[in-house]
Amino acid sequence: MKQRSKSYSPEIAAHPRLAASQAVGSSKALKRLVVATKNPTKPEITKNPLFLAASRGRTDSLMRLIDSGVDLDIQSEDGKTALMEACLWRQSDAAQMLLDAGASVGIVDHDGRAALTHAAFWGHVEIVEMLLRHSADPNHPDSWGYAPLHWAAGRGHTLATKALLDFGAHADARNKDLETPLMKACFAGHVKTTDLLLQRGADGNAMDRSGDTPLLKAIAGRHAKTTELLIKTGLNVSVQNRSGDTPLIAASHQGLTGIIPLLLVSGAEIDHQTKFGNTALMRASYGGWYETVKILIESGADLDLSNKYGNSALIEACLGGQAEVARLLLAAGANIESLDEEGRSALMFASSSGLPELVSLLLEWGADVHARDRNSDTALDWAYAEYNADVVELLLRAESLSKMDPDEIPDQATLGRSSQRYLDIVDGTDRNGQTPLIMAAEKGDLDWVDYLLASGAQINTADRLGDTALMKAASKGYIRVVERLLSAWAAVHLANRYGNTALMRAAYKGNIRITKLLLASGADMTSKNREGSTALEFAAFKNHLSITKLFVEKGADINAPDAYGDTPLIKSAAMGHVRVVRFLLEGGADANTRNRLGNTALIRAASNGHMGVVKTLMASRADIRAKNIYGHDAMSKASLKGHQAIAKLLVSGGADTISMSEDPTTSLTSIGKPEYAEFFRLLRNADEKTGDQWDGLLAILRNADSDMLESLITQGADIVADNKLRDVMLVLAARAGKAHLVRMLVERGAGSDVPGVLESGLLLACARGHCQAAEVLINAGASPNATRNKSGKSALMKAAGAGHRDVVELLLRNGADTAYRNSSGNTALMRAAYKGYEDVVKVLVRAGSQITTENSYGHSAIVLAATAGHTHIATFLRAMSSSGVTGD
Repeated sequence: MKQRSKSYSPEIAAHPRLAASQAVGSSKALKRLVVATKNPTKPEITKNPLFLAASRGRTDSLMRLIDSGVDLDIQSEDGKTALMEACLWRQSDAAQMLLDAGASVGIVDHDGRAALTHAAFWGHVEIVEMLLRHSADPNHPDSWGYAPLHWAAGRGHTLATKALLDFGAHADARNKDLETPLMKACFAGHVKTTDLLLQRGADGNAMDRSGDTPLLKAIAGRHAKTTELLIKTGLNVSVQNRSGDTPLIAASHQGLTGIIPLLLVSGAEIDHQTKFGNTALMRASYGGWYETVKILIESGADLDLSNKYGNSALIEACLGGQAEVARLLLAAGANIESLDEEGRSALMFASSSGLPELVSLLLEWGADVHARDRNSDTALDWAYAEYNADVVELLLRAESLSKMDPDEIPDQATLGRSSQRYLDIVDGTDRNGQTPLIMAAEKGDLDWVDYLLASGAQINTADRLGDTALMKAASKGYIRVVERLLSAWAAVHLANRYGNTALMRAAYKGNIRITKLLLASGADMTSKNREGSTALEFAAFKNHLSITKLFVEKGADINAPDAYGDTPLIKSAAMGHVRVVRFLLEGGADANTRNRLGNTALIRAASNGHMGVVKTLMASRADIRAKNIYGHDAMSKASLKGHQAIAKLLVSGGADTISMSEDPTTSLTSIGKPEYAEFFRLLRNADEKTGDQWDGLLAILRNADSDMLESLITQGADIVADNKLRDVMLVLAARAGKAHLVRMLVERGAGSDVPGVLESGLLLACARGHCQAAEVLINAGASPNATRNKSGKSALMKAAGAGHRDVVELLLRNGADTAYRNSSGNTALMRAAYKGYEDVVKVLVRAGSQITTENSYGHSAIVLAATAGHTHIATFLRAMSSSGVTGD
């Protein structure tokens, strides 16, 4: 080793790393290393001078560091060494210097990669050879089983690949997915590297874990030249992977037209079917590869084979929306009336996808417009829900033309039957009770709305929730659709199941133009929904000032209370809407009106921390000392919730500094409810996480009756310092079916911190049939498919097993999975069938539940119904199953 070029102090000499930094001449590095020596377990080495010198090729600095005795094999936070850094950055001289000084070639980083792997990855052949000459292992696998040869070959570094092979790298090394270097080269399309590996004996027919060979890999990567090379090498072209895909099927799927003839000439079976029954022709037809389809047809591919779903190549072309390919297949003799396992034709698939060009083509070739599938649906039935007017018109025209004798004039009876059939189609409903008009209005499709109205659609039909087309359009803000519906005399006074009208929907969403339109058409501002809310209350609650002004100017009752005693002022104050509050006060709203719990607008605003609203109400001389039924005034509520600035403002305005007695629950005890006093005593004394008093609070909540629970939650929700107790309140409110409490708690943050709280409430609400509470939770983000119980029952299973049809329908509308099975293999349909709830069974069957599915004990819904003595349900299910209705 060379003599050091400069002397060091004893302190520095005692620490070679400090001496190294001084050798580099970096004062900053010196400081970092001084810090590092004080904490040797976590050294700061990401910017170590050794690493910098190696990665940047500063050989003079590197030599000084080596001479200083620095540890050459020290590793960075991700496990890399200086040698690896030199390899990464192609610093050959630095790498050679480190190797000569004794740097280890066998150390691996946190991904299990040695220096050779890094050099091979980047194709630095001179460093690869250098490392191999220093006995680096050419076959060392990283954490994923990749040898250096995998990386070199997969990245097309032919020279590095050759060097590795020359030093003994295994040509057929396998990673954890059993892939070889040849497979990686083929998938990436590196022709030269592929050729080299084949010449050096790599197995061209090796299979990975999925059964894919190098040939299948090259095709999957869409590399025609690599594929041609492999085929010409004489590899097995009939090999198939675990899914049954052959090179011909894979190439047809990818549209590699140029290699199809080569595969066929080499002996590929043209009509081979995968495990799913797909042929090369089906794959090419679905993908729309016209030239590939043409070659396969000319080579004798069977046009009428079907896959496991019953789909022919023609049906696959229609599923893929490939009109030109379908034309080619028909011209070659494909059967236009071929059906899948559900009895569906190519025309039905084209119609359901809303593809006019394809539908027109099939009709030209004589497709039967009257054909019905196993559910008795025609192509027209499939088309009407997709809102494509062109497709519907094509089918209607074809249907009417096929029924009329051109030599005869149709009589009145014939015309009447045709007209009725037409209206039946126009007003048909889906499983949610929605007609095409309702769906078109909800999507804002004015052309489709016009078409349906012109076709005689019933304008005021409501779906199962009571929503009409007008309500849907008003809620979505589609003003032109609203105008069109109103011009066609849509009823503006109708209300849905929850009592909401189109006017309420528009007010809630803040659409002033639609609101004006509805009012001009006679909408009633005084209407109240099931919770007693008016359109004005909705507008005030959502901070829509212009709509609030409009209603007041039109004479709406500014102090109208809802079922809970809340007025528009209380609602807007609670939400902090200063401008709306100011307008309502100026318009004559009573600032001191109380709701059922005795809360005024000021109490609600103070409790929620809305300083601007508090100031506005105080300026309007709202009663600062007013107390609710629990003895709280605005100041005490603000103080309890931590809004000290508001509390001080209220005190300065005349509020009592101590608005309750020393024991603020005395008044509650005196009315015969000691549980109230104990609850609020515990709540007041609890720490901010409610941990100290948790058991007591929980016991009171769990043992409370319905009325007491409502009072405790209503008052306690505003006192709780965090969401832990609110989460419990939410679950209990859901179990009790108190939708308004659930909504209130969600608005205050319940269920927002801990995953699964909303779902726990949903499961309880669904099990007890509380549809409104369940809907609030779903709207708040609860997943309808969550399972949070030991048996693994979903919300749908809970509701179905208890016979709650309305809840089942709600869950289905929101995407509940009918096929979900719990730990015993039972489905929602099995639960309903076993319990004897026929109406729920029918709803689930219509939604696509599998009738023939068996649980872990081998019992289907039919068997379970029969075992439980519900023969009528078993008979119904058996009849549906035998008719082919086994679910989607």
